[in-house]
Parts: sequence; C-alpha cells; structure tokens
Amino acid sequence: MGKRSFLFVLVFGWAWVGFVFGEEGGASWSPKFEVYETKKLYRKVYQAKVESQWGWIANIGGRKVLGWQVKVISPAFKKYKAAVAKSPGTLANLKDDVLELKYFQMTESVQLLGTESAALNLELRSLLDQMGPPLSEGCSSERIFLNPVPGNNSKLIPLGMSCVAEGEEVFFTVSFPADVELENSTIYEVEGKGEPWRTYKLLKRSSEKASLGTLVFSFQKKKYSFQIEYLPLENSLKKDKKNYRNFLGAVGLGNFKTQGTASDATDSKIVFTAKLPFYPVLGDFGVGALIDWSLPTQKKDASISYSQLEAYALRELSSLTNLKLRPKLGYVRLNFENDATGAGVSGGQLGLGLGAELQFEKSWAIFLDIMTVKLLSKSLTAHWAIDLALVQKSEGGFGYGGGLRYQTLKGASSSNYSLDLSQIVFQGIVLF
Repeated sequence: MGKRSFLFVLVFGWAWVGFVFGEEGGASWSPKFEVYETKKLYRKVYQAKVESQWGWIANIGGRKVLGWQVKVISPAFKKYKAAVAKSPGTLANLKDDVLELKYFQMTESVQLLGTESAALNLELRSLLDQMGPPLSEGCSSERIFLNPVPGNNSKLIPLGMSCVAEGEEVFFTVSFPADVELENSTIYEVEGKGEPWRTYKLLKRSSEKASLGTLVFSFQKKKYSFQIEYLPLENSLKKDKKNYRNFLGAVGLGNFKTQGTASDATDSKIVFTAKLPFYPVLGDFGVGALIDWSLPTQKKDASISYSQLEAYALRELSSLTNLKLRPKLGYVRLNFENDATGAGVSGGQLGLGLGAELQFEKSWAIFLDIMTVKLLSKSLTAHWAIDLALVQKSEGGFGYGGGLRYQTLKGASSSNYSLDLSQIVFQGIVLF
C-alpha cells in the first residue's frame, strides 16, 4: 500500500471513529448576523467580523437555557472603553477590538462608550434564514421530539429542548429567544411562566406513538407551530430513516471511452448508471449500491461489453449543523470484454470512500462522493470515482436536482491484457 493509500485509510479511520461520541443533536450551531450602526434618523450596515453560536449558556433551576454567544470584531472598537447592553440579563464586554455578548433574544442593542469620542450604537440581528433544527439534550433517550407542524412556516426559529427523567415523569424544558412569544400551548407549564423558557411535566410512555402537546410561537407577526411527540423505539428508528431522505438516488446517461492493449482498438459508448447511495438500515448505518452497464450503440472500431457493480456499507456522521459526512467501505466488481477477441479484464476489490452533504440557503444542498479502489488490488490497479450533485429540497424531504459523475479506471488481466477507461455521466437526481 502506497503512502497516499495509507494516509487515506488513516483519515478514513479517524472520521469513522471520531464522531462516535458526538452529543445528541449537536452542542450548538452558528447562524449569520447582521450588524447595524443606529442613529436617530437612520440605520446603516456596520462593517465588522462576526462570530456567533446558538447553544447552552445558562442553567436556571436545573433546567438548561439557550442563548447567543457573539463576538463582533472591528479595529474601530479600540477607541472605546466600555460596552453597555440594552436588554436586562445581557452580558457585554469590550476588550481592544473585540466586543463579546451573551444574550437571549433575536435582536440586541449595545452602546460603546469612549472618553474622547461620541458613543457608538450598534444593533445585532440574527437571520431566520440561517436557523438550524432545535438543539436537544437528554430527549432522544426518552424518545421525545419537537417537530414543526407541516405547512406552518418554511422558516425555523431557534429553539432548544432538554429532558430530565424523574421516576415515571419527564421534565421537558423548551428554550426560545426572549423576543419570541410563546403564544399558545395545549399543555400547562410547571415552571418558567413569563420567562424565555418553559418546563412541562410529561408522563413516560412505553409503546404507542403519541402527540404530547402543541406549542405556538410568534415572532414579527408570523406564527411557528411545533408538536411535542413521543415515538417508541421502533418509530424512532423510522424517524431517523426519514431524516436520511436528504441523501439522493440517481439515474443517468453518459459516455465512456476505453483503450485496451496496443493491439486492440479503442471504443466509445453510451453508459447507463443507476445508484442508491444511501438506504438506512439501523440508526446511523446504511448500505448503498451503484450499477453501470454499456448500451448497444453504434461501435467505432470494435465492440465491447462493460458492466460495473459497486456495493458498500457506510455510516452517517453529523459534524456540523449544515454538514454531514458519510465514510464508507465498498466492493467494486468490473467486467470488461472485447466482443471480437474475447480478451478483457474481470475482477473485484475492496475500496474506501467518503461522502459529504452541505446544506445552504433554505432548501439547497451540494453532495460530493469520492470512491477509490486501490487496496491489495491485482485486476484493478487504479480507480477513482467522483460524484458531484446540486439538489433542491422540498419541505416534505423530497426533491430533485442534477449531477455529474466522473471516474477513471485502470486494470490488467493475468494474460497481460490492460485496460484504461474514463467515464463522464450526467445524472438526474431524486430525493426519497
């Protein structure tokens, strides 16, 4: 095994193991902010670098509460000495060119004070388009989930939930920004009335799926409804599988070119590709498959038969809110034959791969999938395959898009027949 293959195995192994102990639902995520300078008669965008996180920042009465941790960085801040926040409970600290804030609302105002310069008034606004799913701690083990009501609103508001089991009861706490209003609830809170968090007492259940209550929030004259749901273990696994519908299946047509041994002619044909990159089996683990075969098109100098089968097992890892990684171990089987001479290459080998999905905007995602077969291979001496796709998702988890697959393959048979193949396939994408 060469140095590059060893490095790939090392990185693959780290990715496979490194996320095993990741926290449920993620510890935080990082949305985008807009920063404005405000004066009496106008407001304008203030140019500064912003680093932000929405995560657990307070613990009130044993119930975790979520909020923003924001750093605003600007060289102009050096002429100011102190920072004063508008909202009660907000922590503001100014040091050199860094303004640090910890607060609990969607919008916050802060004033920077200096000894020789006029005060600077800033307003920070978090963008709803950049919100991630509700953060969860301790609720998955109790099989309690907070899901948006379908069709209620395409945007999310930042929410967090935590669960503490006490005997046959579960104390469910939902946390939300202070300037978001909890307008209606079908269950009665036991703690937090008037606070940007509420705690509800739920009874443990054992077998049947159930809706435990509905929460309706309002922000900027829009309503956001969520259901508190209990899903037994079997249904929880089904829910996980539904979450994986944001990976894709594809069919495509393309062209591949081959060059055999020097005595053989070249050929170029249309190839049909069908693939199911991910189907969940249990929890984070799943299987996938791909098949290529040549179509009976007009030959050039010689006629060839070609087929390729790829099957693999993989695991889905969520390292960041908008990024998912899928390391995989696969098996590739190739059959290539010159119909005129009967010479060709046939064989199979294990390989490693890595897939990635990056979500951006509200409903778009980029998929990248890489596969290599170079481990202990005799018949397949080199193989690289790269898939790139752009997909638009719908609210129900389904969607469509387009993609491109490129692969190169080199092989050799025991009778000294060599093969050099390159392939480009244009794909139609469906989410399911």
